[in-house]
Parts: sequence; C-alpha cells; structure tokens
Amino acid sequence: MEVEGEEYFIDLLLYHRKLRCLVAIELKVGDFKPEYAGRCSST
Repeated sequence: MEVEGEEYFIDLLLYHRKLRCLVAIELKVGDFKPEYAGRCSST
C-alpha cells in the first residue's frame, strides 16, 4: 500500500462485516510496545 509516496506492507487485511470496513493488521515479532498502537511503519 502506498501513502503519500511511502510504501507500507500489510500482514493481514480483513473485512469486518458488522462495521462494513477493511481492517489492516501488522504483525510484530517481540514484546508489544505502546507506540505500536495506531502506528504505520514501513519495512
């Protein structure tokens, strides 16, 4: 996915039937850090 000229990679893309929207999920290796919530990162 490309946003403002930067390329991002999505690990999982799901469709939420009740909300009728797409949900993108990025999988991380290691412990969860609070700064991961709501953040996009490129790899």
